[in-house]
Amino acid sequence: MIKRIDILNAINRILTEAYPEYKVYIDLCPDGYERPSFLLQHAATVREDVNRSTVSEKVEFILFIHEDVDDYSGSSTLTLSEIQQAVLDLFRSGALQVGDRWLRIHAQAGVRDFNVARLTLRVEYFDLREPVQIPEEMIREVALNLTKKE
Repeated sequence: MIKRIDILNAINRILTEAYPEYKVYIDLCPDGYERPSFLLQHAATVREDVNRSTVSEKVEFILFIHEDVDDYSGSSTLTLSEIQQAVLDLFRSGALQVGDRWLRIHAQAGVRDFNVARLTLRVEYFDLREPVQIPEEMIREVALNLTKKE
C-alpha cells in the first residue's frame, strides 16, 4: 500500500538530485526560508472504487518554485520561466518510481508571480483496498423474549 509520504519522498528525491543547491520544504515554509527553494504541498486526494479489492488513487501536489529576489522583492521572470520549464521536464516521462512500483505522474505549469512559479503534480495509481477491521466482540449479549400465540 502506497502512502502519501512515500510519494512526497520520491518527488523530493528527484528535485534534490536535479537541484542540490535548492532546499526543499514539505507542506510549510518557515519564516525566513532560504531562496532558491522549492515548497511541495499536498493539495488533494481522491479515492474511487474500482472493484471489491481495488481503489483508484489520485493525489495532487502543488510545487512552488522560489527564486532569489532583488531589492524590490521580485525575481527575474526569465529565470522563473526557465526553472519552471526545467522542473516540468523532470517529469516528462510520465512515470514516478515509488518504492518498487512505478506510478503515473502528470506535471502542469501554473501561474507565475513576481517571485514564485507554480507547478501542479498529479499522481495516479491503483492500490489494494484497506481491509475492514471488525471488532470481534461486537455483540456481547442477545436477549430473546419468545411468546406463543394461539
